[in-house]
Amino acid sequence: MICTLDLLASPMPCEWLENARIKLISRWQSLPHGILLTGPEMIGKSLLAFDLARIMLCETDQDKSGCGTCSSCQLVEQSVHPDLHVVTSEASGNFLSTHFVRHAERYWLEKKLTSARKPSEQVGVESIRALNQNLAATASRGARKVVIFPKADQLNHNAANALLKLLEEPTRDTFIILVTSSGHRLPATIRSRCIHFSVKGPSSSVVATWLRDEKGVDPETATQLSGAGLGPFVITDLIERGVDGALLEFLESIRGRESVFGEFETLKPFFEALGDEFVLELLQRQFLKQVRRSASAGVLSASDKTIMDRFVEIGEVRESLRTTIDSQLALEDMLIRIQS
Repeated sequence: MICTLDLLASPMPCEWLENARIKLISRWQSLPHGILLTGPEMIGKSLLAFDLARIMLCETDQDKSGCGTCSSCQLVEQSVHPDLHVVTSEASGNFLSTHFVRHAERYWLEKKLTSARKPSEQVGVESIRALNQNLAATASRGARKVVIFPKADQLNHNAANALLKLLEEPTRDTFIILVTSSGHRLPATIRSRCIHFSVKGPSSSVVATWLRDEKGVDPETATQLSGAGLGPFVITDLIERGVDGALLEFLESIRGRESVFGEFETLKPFFEALGDEFVLELLQRQFLKQVRRSASAGVLSASDKTIMDRFVEIGEVRESLRTTIDSQLALEDMLIRIQS
C-alpha cells in the first residue's frame, strides 16, 4: 500500500488511518461545526482533515473522497477553492503539502508586509480576524465553508481567544477542523466546543515495513528508525533532508546512559541538524523511558526524581522556544543548570 502526504491521493492511502477515517466519514453529515483531531505527530492527521474537507465541499455529497469531477472538486485539486481555508504559521510551510501552503498563504499577513523577517512560528490574531471576515461572506460555491488548522497549537493567546469567539458564534454551514499532536496546548474552552477524534499512530513494526516496502529503506535501518517511536512522516522528512544518519547517531549517543548531557558544543551538531525542539523532545522521551523502567520494577530512586526534574526543565525550555527568546542562550542555560 502506497502512503504519502499527497493530499489528493484517493482513497485514503495510509492503512493506519483507515479506522479513524471510517469514524469520521460515516457521520460527516451530522458533525458539529467544531472538529478536533489529535494524535501523535506527523502520522497523517492532516490527510484526514483534507479528505473530510474534500467530501464536505464536493457538490455530489458522496461519502468517498469527493467525486473528483465536479467543479468544486476540481478547484480543490487546483488548490484554489475559495471556500477552503487553511490557517497555519509561516514556518510550518516548510513541512506541509504544497496544497496546504497555497491555501494558507492568504493568511500569512506579516509575510506580505516584509520578506526579510524570520518566518513566524505562531498564528497571530490578525490571521483569525482575516479568516472571520472571509467566513462572514456567503460561500462562493453556494454550499459549505471549511477551515483547517493543520497545527492548531500554534495559535498565540490572542488568536486563540479570537478563534474561541468564532467557535461560539460560527457562521452558517462552516466547519472548523483543528489538528494537533499537542491537544493540551489548546485552551480547554476551545477543546470543549469541538467533537474530539483521537487518531492512533502505527506500531513500530508497521512503520518499519512501510519504510522498507514503500520508501526503499534497508531492513536494518528501517528497524532502527521505527524504534525511535516517531511518526512515519517525521522519519521520511528526516530521510529526505539527509539527516536520518544524525538521528541514529543521536539515539545511539543517549541510549542507556545515566546522563545524556555533555557540553553544549557536544550536542550542538544535533541541534543544528535535527532542530532544537526535536532534540529536546527526544531527550524528554529518553528520560521518560528511564523512569518508566524503574516504575515497572516497583522502585523509584533519588536519581529518578532528578530525571523527572530534568524532564520538567526541558519542557519549560521547549515552551520558551515558542517565543522570541534566543534559542542558543536558552539551551546553554538549560544545560548549565541541569549539569550543576
